[in-house]
Amino acid sequence: MKRSGTLGFGLALCVIAAAIALAPSSGALVSWLVRLWPVLPILVGIASLVGFALKRQPRRPWVGAVLISFGALALPVTLQATSNPLVLFGKYWPVMVVVVAFVEVLRQYTHRPEMGERPALFSPGKIALVGLIAVAGLGANRLAETNPNVLANTAMPKWVGNVRDDLFGEEFTFDPVLQTVELPVSGIVSVTNRFGDLSVEAYDGSSVEVQLTPTIRAYDRETATSVMQQLALSVTSEGQVVSVATNRDAVEHRLTTNLKVRVPKVAGLRIEQSHGSVTIAGLESGAAGVTVGGSHSSLDLHGVRADVAVKNSHQSVSVTGCTGSLEIEGRSDVTVSSHTGSILLTDSDSVNLTAIVAPRVELRSVDHARVSMENLGAAPGEATVDPAAPLAEVLIAGERTRVTLKSIRANVKVRTTHEDVRANGITGKLDIEASNSRVDVTGAGALTVKTDHENVKAKDVAGPVIVDADHSEVSVTDFRSAITVRTTFERVRLAAARDQAGDVIIENERGSVDVRLPADRLYRFETSGDVRIDPSFGRVADGTAPPFRVAITTSENQDITIRPVVNSSSAGEPA
Repeated sequence: MKRSGTLGFGLALCVIAAAIALAPSSGALVSWLVRLWPVLPILVGIASLVGFALKRQPRRPWVGAVLISFGALALPVTLQATSNPLVLFGKYWPVMVVVVAFVEVLRQYTHRPEMGERPALFSPGKIALVGLIAVAGLGANRLAETNPNVLANTAMPKWVGNVRDDLFGEEFTFDPVLQTVELPVSGIVSVTNRFGDLSVEAYDGSSVEVQLTPTIRAYDRETATSVMQQLALSVTSEGQVVSVATNRDAVEHRLTTNLKVRVPKVAGLRIEQSHGSVTIAGLESGAAGVTVGGSHSSLDLHGVRADVAVKNSHQSVSVTGCTGSLEIEGRSDVTVSSHTGSILLTDSDSVNLTAIVAPRVELRSVDHARVSMENLGAAPGEATVDPAAPLAEVLIAGERTRVTLKSIRANVKVRTTHEDVRANGITGKLDIEASNSRVDVTGAGALTVKTDHENVKAKDVAGPVIVDADHSEVSVTDFRSAITVRTTFERVRLAAARDQAGDVIIENERGSVDVRLPADRLYRFETSGDVRIDPSFGRVADGTAPPFRVAITTSENQDITIRPVVNSSSAGEPA
C-alpha cells in the first residue's frame, strides 16, 4: 500500500479508536459513527492530496478531491443541517468547483522539473468537468425548488432505500404505545427486546404496564410513518408468565424499540436483550428472582431485593443497594456497592466491589482484569463488627489479573500471574499463589505467598507467615508469629514486632539474610554461612530452654546478620 493510503487509513483508524475510547456506551458510539462517518473520507482524501503534493503518490489528485467533496457534502446531512442531499447539492455545488480549483493550484505549485512537462492549467477535460458540476448543481437547485422530496418519492430497491436512510436519514420518535395486563399470583414477567433501552420499575400495583416508544431512522417522516405502521407491541399472559415483546425482527428497517415496563414488586423477571441499556429498580421478587441475558446491553440495578443472574454480558453492570445472591457471567465491567448477599462473577473484564456483606465472594476466570475490593464484611454505615461473627470467604482466580484489596473481613485466596497483588487490612488469612507478580501486603491475620521473579513485601501480620519464592527479594516487617521464608538469588530482610513469638526459618540460595528480632526473647540459633549475631542474643536465664528456633540456611557462604529490633512496637524497614 502506498504511503498516502497508509496515512489516510491510519488517520481514520485513529479517529475510530478515539471514538471507542471516549464513548460512554455502545449506543453513544453507534450514534457518533452514524453522525460523523463523513469525517473518515475527508481525512483519507486530505491524506491522498498530501501524498500527491509530496511524492506524487497517488499519481492523480482526483481520488482525494472526490473523497473530500463527498465527505463535505455528506457531513451536514448526517449532522441534520438538512434532511435532503438534493437541496444541499443544489445550494452548495460551488464548493466542488472550489475543490477542483484547489487541486489544479496544488498540481501547478508542487510540480518539479524531474516530473516532466508541466501540465496545462486549462484543458478541454477540465473545462468540461467544471461545466458538468455547474449544470448538475443548477439542475439540482431548480429541481429542489420544484419538488424537494423527489428522492423520497422515487421507487428504488429495498436495500438501496435502507442505505439511503442509514447514510442520510434522521431519527424520528413517535408517540408511546401503551398496553396493560394483569399479573397472575406469583407471576413472572418475561421481556424480549433486541434493539433499544429497557427500564423496569417496580410499584405497589398488580398489573404489568408496558410503554413502547419507537425511534425510526428514515430519510423523511413519511417513510418513518410507514415503518411505524408495521411495528406492533405484544403483551400476553399465559399461565404464570406475562410476555412482553415486539415484532421488530419482522420489520425490515432500522428502528429502536425503547420499553418502559412497570411491574408489581413481587414479580419475577426474565429479560433477553441484545443492544441498549437495561435498568431495573425496586423489585422484591423473592424466590422467583431476576434473570438477565444481554449480549451487548449495559445493566443498572438499584434497590433490588432478589436473587439476580446475569448471563452473556459484554457491557457494564452496575449494582447498587441490592440484597440477594448475585451471579454475573461474561466479559463485562462490574461495579457493585452497598450489596448484601453472596457474589459469583465469571470472566469479568474489571471488578469493583465496595461495602459488601456476603458469606462468599468468588471471581472465576477473571483473566486480564483489574479487581478492586474495599470494605467487605461490614454493612454500609456500620460502625463496628461483631468479632465473633464468622469470616467471609473470598476467592479470586485469573491470569494477568491485578488485585487490590482494602479492609476485607474474610479469608482470601488469590490466584494470578504477571500482575501486582496489593492488600491492606485483611482480617483473616491471605493466601496468594502467583507467578511473576509483585506482592505488597499491609495488615493480615496470616499470610501465605507463593510467587517468583518479583518482590514480596509484607507488614503487620498477626499470624504465621509463609513465603515460598524464587528469584524474589523478600521483606517482612512487624510480624508477630512464626515465619518461614524460602527464596533464591535475592535478599531476605525481616524485622519482627517486639511481641513476636514463634520460630524463624529462612532458606536462601545465593542470597543474603538480614534479621531483626526482639533481644529480650530466647532463641535457639541454627545457622550456616558467614553469620554475625549481635551479642544481645547471648543471654539465657539459668535453667530456661530457648522456646523458639531460628534456622537460617544459605549457600556459597552468603552473609547472615541477626540483630535486635528498635525500641518500638514496629521494627520499620530493615536496613
